[in-house]
Amino acid sequence: MSDAMSITPRFNRSAEPSSPKSDVQFRLDEAMRRMAKSFERNEPHLTQAKYRDLLTKQGTTPELKPDFGNENPSERLWRTAKYQVKQDHFSRCSKIMKVAQRMRDKGHDLER
Repeated sequence: MSDAMSITPRFNRSAEPSSPKSDVQFRLDEAMRRMAKSFERNEPHLTQAKYRDLLTKQGTTPELKPDFGNENPSERLWRTAKYQVKQDHFSRCSKIMKVAQRMRDKGHDLER
């Protein structure tokens, strides 16, 4: 039995040294994928909760506006809630990216 026959390609791929940067990038990609999937799944619920909070804080106040004004306060609150939910998601994503960047920088210092 020769050595070439006993070593499988899977073993060769596993035996190759991996750089810390590629591991960090893989972990970042996986975290971002999970965050996007979770956001798509939970966005309606989060928006509804944020809308309820905004409605509780602001309440329904009488507004004086001209007849030609077609601004609906509930639509404005709904758009605000959707915007705030997206902003929260983007801030979480940016925190994950900052941590990944720090991990890359730390790994780079370790290689020296």
